Amino acid sequence: MGFQWECSKFLPFDLRITKLQQFKEKHGHCNVPWKYEDDPSLGNWVSDMRYSYKQIRLGKTPRYNLTQARIDKLEEIGFQWQLSKNLSFEVQMTKLQQFKEKQGHCNVPRRYEDDPSLGNWVAYMRQAYKQIQLDKKPRNSLTEAKIKQLEEMGFQWQLKKFRV
Repeated sequence: MGFQWECSKFLPFDLRITKLQQFKEKHGHCNVPWKYEDDPSLGNWVSDMRYSYKQIRLGKTPRYNLTQARIDKLEEIGFQWQLSKNLSFEVQMTKLQQFKEKQGHCNVPRRYEDDPSLGNWVAYMRQAYKQIQLDKKPRNSLTEAKIKQLEEMGFQWQLKKFRV
């Protein structure tokens, strides 16, 4: 059995860039989810690049060889070193859309095995919405625009509980 580059943490940088560009062509951004279903190693690599860049900015030695040339290459394709909360929302919306395409609905289980962060995020959105309905300030920035975006996708704020 030979060595498989696909499974290797040491995939060449240029090949990673190519995979990131392909992701961007498909999704319109470079914000690969940490647990990206189509290529989990790409999500991990993106996270590693952000962490290494942060280490460099703090004057520490990064875990990975992130040279200025590599930083420039990433920035050329639109890579963002820090995600804003709004970008995180967009990444989760993309994952929710993918879930809906597979399942036919947006009711992600709280303990969704395929992507636990998506199940937690959906529950968090419902909790924030409930706070807004009670005229309380939610812990996150669930805006009217985000509420509308979720509702247009078919998101349900309250799930009916069935008794057996």
